[in-house]
Amino acid sequence: MPGAETAYQENVLDNPADWERMIRDFAKQGYDVVFTTSFGYMDPTINVAEDFPETPFVHISGCKTAENVGTGFGKQEEPRYMAGMISGRMTESGAIGYVAAFPIPEVM
Repeated sequence: MPGAETAYQENVLDNPADWERMIRDFAKQGYDVVFTTSFGYMDPTINVAEDFPETPFVHISGCKTAENVGTGFGKQEEPRYMAGMISGRMTESGAIGYVAAFPIPEVM
């Protein structure tokens, strides 16, 4: 969108307290919508959203929602199908391993 102001945070530490502080900072700055993009950010997003009921939050890859928190994620079934087909063609042993994340909707 021409003229839209955006901001992002790089080099985020693996510390849930930092995640909540970072999300809260974006909300305090008055952004019209706050996107969070890691599964680990789900609960901190829900926590911060309670304190900013007028701000919409979108959590990518999550499975929890609230009045002002929604979720989103890209379609995964097609690339996962293709990865399986390619793996099946490449295997010499007939065995294929698949490492998935947490048992959340887009993995299942």
